[in-house]
Amino acid sequence: NFDISIDSSGVSGTVTWTGHESFEGQALDDVEFILRNIWDMTGNYTVTTTSGSFSTDGDSRVIPGTGEVLFTKDGLFDTEGNTGIVRGFTGNYSRDVQDGRSYTANASFDGAGTISATWIDYDAPDCDAETIDDETIVSLPKFNETVDGETVSSTHIACLKSNGDYLFEGKVNASGRMTADGLVKVVKTLDAETFEGTGVFEGIGIANGTGLFIGEGTFSGPMVAPGSFYKTGLMPGTYNMIAVMPSGREILLPDPVEVTLEPSSDLNMKMPGSIFEDILYADYFTDGEPTPIPDSKIELIDFELPDEDPIMIPTDENGSFSYGPIATGDYQWRVDVDGDGWYEVEENFSVGQDSENISMAVSVPTKRDITINLGAGDSGLDLSNRTLTFTNTESTDLNVYEVTAVSDENGVVHAEIDMGQWIISDETDEEYVLWHEFEATTEDLEFNLSYSVSVWINGTIWAGPGKDAGYIENILENSDYNVPSDIPKVDLVGASGVNIFARSGLIVLESTSDENGAYSFRMPENMVFHVTAETFAGATNTLTAGMLITNASNVTEEGKNLYLMNSDMVQGTVWLRDSPVNGSGITWNDGISGSQGSEVIATDSNGLEWRDEIGADGTFLMNLGVDVWTFTVSNSDMNVAPVDVNTTNYTDRVILVANPANVSLTFRVFLDTNEDQVWENGTVISPKFNITSTNDFGLDVEVTSDMYDDVTGELTVELSVGTYSVVMTEDDPRDENASVYFRKASVPNIDIGLGPAGDVIDVILEPKYLIKGTVTKEDGSPMDNSTFRLRNMVDADVMRNIETDANGTFAKYISQGEWSVEISEYQVGNETELFRGMLVVDETTSDEDLLWRTRTAMHVNMTLQNSLTGNLISSMRVTAVSLDGLKNVSLGPCVETPATDCSNGKLTELLMPGNWTLAVNITDKSERWNLNEGIYNSADQMVNGSWEAGIVLIDQSVAIGGKVYWDFASENEDQKIGISEVNLTITTDNGLNRSVVTNETGVWKIFVPILENYNISAEKEGYASVNYSDENNSYLEIGTTHRTDTDFGMVAGLVQVSGNVTDNFGDTERLENAVVTLYPAIGFTNSAVTIESTTYDNGILSWSQEIAPGNWTVVVKGVSSNVNERYGIAIGSLDASVLEGASIDLEMAKGGMLYVNTTWSTIQNEVDNVGNLSEAVDVEVELENGVAFVAQFDENGQIELTLPQGSVSLDSEFETIQHELDLTMDYTAGIVVGIGQDTELDKLMEFSRRVDSDLVVDIISINNL
Repeated sequence: NFDISIDSSGVSGTVTWTGHESFEGQALDDVEFILRNIWDMTGNYTVTTTSGSFSTDGDSRVIPGTGEVLFTKDGLFDTEGNTGIVRGFTGNYSRDVQDGRSYTANASFDGAGTISATWIDYDAPDCDAETIDDETIVSLPKFNETVDGETVSSTHIACLKSNGDYLFEGKVNASGRMTADGLVKVVKTLDAETFEGTGVFEGIGIANGTGLFIGEGTFSGPMVAPGSFYKTGLMPGTYNMIAVMPSGREILLPDPVEVTLEPSSDLNMKMPGSIFEDILYADYFTDGEPTPIPDSKIELIDFELPDEDPIMIPTDENGSFSYGPIATGDYQWRVDVDGDGWYEVEENFSVGQDSENISMAVSVPTKRDITINLGAGDSGLDLSNRTLTFTNTESTDLNVYEVTAVSDENGVVHAEIDMGQWIISDETDEEYVLWHEFEATTEDLEFNLSYSVSVWINGTIWAGPGKDAGYIENILENSDYNVPSDIPKVDLVGASGVNIFARSGLIVLESTSDENGAYSFRMPENMVFHVTAETFAGATNTLTAGMLITNASNVTEEGKNLYLMNSDMVQGTVWLRDSPVNGSGITWNDGISGSQGSEVIATDSNGLEWRDEIGADGTFLMNLGVDVWTFTVSNSDMNVAPVDVNTTNYTDRVILVANPANVSLTFRVFLDTNEDQVWENGTVISPKFNITSTNDFGLDVEVTSDMYDDVTGELTVELSVGTYSVVMTEDDPRDENASVYFRKASVPNIDIGLGPAGDVIDVILEPKYLIKGTVTKEDGSPMDNSTFRLRNMVDADVMRNIETDANGTFAKYISQGEWSVEISEYQVGNETELFRGMLVVDETTSDEDLLWRTRTAMHVNMTLQNSLTGNLISSMRVTAVSLDGLKNVSLGPCVETPATDCSNGKLTELLMPGNWTLAVNITDKSERWNLNEGIYNSADQMVNGSWEAGIVLIDQSVAIGGKVYWDFASENEDQKIGISEVNLTITTDNGLNRSVVTNETGVWKIFVPILENYNISAEKEGYASVNYSDENNSYLEIGTTHRTDTDFGMVAGLVQVSGNVTDNFGDTERLENAVVTLYPAIGFTNSAVTIESTTYDNGILSWSQEIAPGNWTVVVKGVSSNVNERYGIAIGSLDASVLEGASIDLEMAKGGMLYVNTTWSTIQNEVDNVGNLSEAVDVEVELENGVAFVAQFDENGQIELTLPQGSVSLDSEFETIQHELDLTMDYTAGIVVGIGQDTELDKLMEFSRRVDSDLVVDIISINNL
């Protein structure tokens, strides 16, 4: 036997969802997982993912990464070369200092080197010195000591050099600047301190940074991101990772976990999830499209969490929804759209291991509310808590379609059901029964229903003994028997296995005869039932039996017997509108809407009915006995005339003809002249068109103009059953009989079935009208076989090309509106002709023939010049504005060619002769060019048929703007909180006066002329008015470029703050004499404010003061000669808002006193305190409740604070310039202390130089080698 010992290992990583982009990478927080070894099903481990932080429970964790740990027992933080920081840390800090490097600390140094020390715990002698070749070699002296009775020579660990430094080799404790000779290990003791460094921290407290964390405590930060897991003590091997969901359901992750000899980290485990995403639709259509259900709630139920509330999934304004991830399991979604407590849909679904997109298989049906008022009748039944069953007539054994509802204490039943035919029943009582049939259509229904006496019909179905012995008909040949009931039962046999049906309207009861032919029905006495049975006898014969029950209570014992007799097969067909005899009949078809499920009913001379559903091709088949039968159909809307048939030796087919009434349908045909598709806002028209059948059932209708209503303009037609399309024939616009409007419309197919008329159908035509006319040249000759253009005046990108024929004539349908007529320039000899005109297209356009004649083009010449700089402007677009109502024309920009020089600002274009003026309005983000209309007019500047505009001066403006921000005392110079709704006034000495208001972020912008000086003033209530100025001017000087960096601050006016302070001791001297000081909160650099005047009355200290808005901390320090009242303190945060100020109520309680001294060392190892620095040093004081403020060390580098009981942290930093190279050095210090009631505590804040290894190299010169 061998005992093999293997060290345990560990794993860490994260578990996230996968499967859909909406939750890809989303963490599984606070989920328990089982790690199950694949070779040992009992060797299970459990691990729980974190939700961003976790605390250990008596076990140590090893976690690499970035984050923070509060070690509750001795832990280790190895920064692994990074800079880490600890707070309130008690323990050791160790680091290695490489050869030739220096490090300053009060610590233990283990190695060899020199120390410029302020103290050392070794009684160091002078160093030995030896000069060799003019070089003095310093070494550690030796000394003799007695060890175990013998004198041995030993070497000192440290010695004092002539320059005051210490030489050491070994381990010494000292404070000072150490320079390593080889590798030196430094160990510094920390006592509830804040310390920053690179190395290893071992102890208790908060450790923050990047590296390796080992120990017990609370872990947080990115290294324990949500979904993280950690497990140590694992045997190496392969493990399945199994998620244990809140329901207890276990889900195996696709990938196993491999635990190796070395711990594994950063595992990325994936959990497949599915998405439930779709659009919630109703079961009806709007404008031919499914109708979404917006702003509703979908309830999602997990069947394995039956006690949990459903998850509510909202739909948006489009009916869309999305929910995920969903784990493997069985679920149900349901909706209660109308909020009446009844769910329109309850749909089950399952989610498997593979990710999928789960969609809805059904739409939300339109349901109807049913109210039933129960009546007991003569039954004396208690009508409360009665359970009624609603069974749809389409329900089957395989697809049960039922709804149950329970009556309230008053016997009222409420239910919500789909539209359709239903049967209500309650058979739970032994003596009374409730049956009722109804159809739910478009309205809610209310019934008054009473219970009836329940009757059992127990009978026997009889047959002859068999073919060889003879059927019942053979027995009746005996003259002793007239009817089957006369035959002795011993001569008959009970027919077994026969299905017997009892039908009353839609209510169908079923019974199957037993081996003796016995059957039974339970039915109410007051309903008529048709009882029928049918069975095969041999290969070809069908035996039938039936009876009519008008009142079940009156049926005799003999009357309950059924006798199977021979029958004949009777077949037939239902025809539409005419029989086949006349040759025009069409067989009925199930494609006719509303006829599905219709039956042919055959009624015998006793009133007994037999039924058969009409087949898809209109046929039916029945097995009927000899009698005179009347054939009808169940659907009265088919309008079938009864047909009597004597089935004695009948071999013909029964012909039934359906003549369903035509359906009256109203059309509203109009031009959508208001472009909103609303009949009332359109133009009524009465065009000719065809309503054409698209199948064999319909009858075409030709609509003529005289069929429209003279008053309403509506069209009403009678349509036979069938499917139809609306067909309009487009006119050729050149046809002399062409319509004045464009006849074309898109209308969905129309389905006419059995039933009432449908909704009004709008036939909407686009408002296009016929335009026609002639285009000629200036000399009157036709402009033949050419193309000109219409451009829409509202949307210039909309254009229509129109072609002329050999005679220059044209005709086309054009959308209503205003159009610019544009005939492009063309050469006629030495002249250029063109045309510009206006055309308003409406219903009157076709009343006349248009005539457009081109004109010789007018030349326009100009030179563009900046009105302020005098510079010529090239490549600018100028707008020619027509004063004759024509469309504006863009002139330019100048295009540089070998023959055209654009640098001189000249612009030459062609225009339609007429009255024009020039305009420019061009704006981009930073610049604007402007020329107002009416300055340069063609009428004033015509020379020999040309418009000589001369020098055209264009004004240039540029954007100025910036941010107006709250100028408060902040440590962050980049922090600029914008002020909204500030009123800015921009003026000049030349009389310009404009206003602008800042937006929600304090930003403003306005365009102003160039080459000007602008005075800018800002005003807003609650702030001191301010005028813009910079280092040089009290105005904004603008040249030719924009300025959008004009930021300036506004100082908020002083606001009133106040407070009331009580004492938990009651009426005390310390409260009455208390000193109230307002300290700036961290991040603000306001000076502390001491309240000069307070009032004290009835145990309440009141104070008030005007201060700058911002965040402040109110510190109320008690003052008393009574020893029992010492250390009274109350501290709270005060947020003084602009305009409103703030108030605060505090309660004084006994605290403790903290005295803090400071120390720091220069690069030359000179020890000092912060009081001797050139500027006062701030210290941030933060209480455990998050209240924080900024105080200052005094001139002695000390601070004295009265603080509430509990933990408090102090952090401080400062900057100095040292060394002959004027190096900037940053120092930091921090401590965390616990303040006890009625105690005093002395602490030292030791500032250490912050790690900063920036290297800046300036290249002074480069020499070629």
